[in-house]
Amino acid sequence: MADQPLTVFGATVLELMARRGITGWNSLSSLMADKGYDFKSPRISDWAYGRHAAPSAFPVVLREVLQLDEEEAALLAEAFTYGQGERITLKWLEE
Repeated sequence: MADQPLTVFGATVLELMARRGITGWNSLSSLMADKGYDFKSPRISDWAYGRHAAPSAFPVVLREVLQLDEEEAALLAEAFTYGQGERITLKWLEE
């Protein structure tokens, strides 16, 4: 949905994906499926755009699958906790 910006949570997930060369929700979903997790790309997209709240298991699985370091895990936890209802802005992008 291009007319609605990502949430801070969604942008954080995308940033963490990009750091590992993962370029889309389908790729992330496939990587998770390879590790035994069932998170379909439309649901991940819904969470990233704030159409639905992400389940608490998602960041735990994402941390494992992407092998996040402590700093990245803290960034993800903060975005999950506080950024699901907040849309990204130009100011956020500049930080």
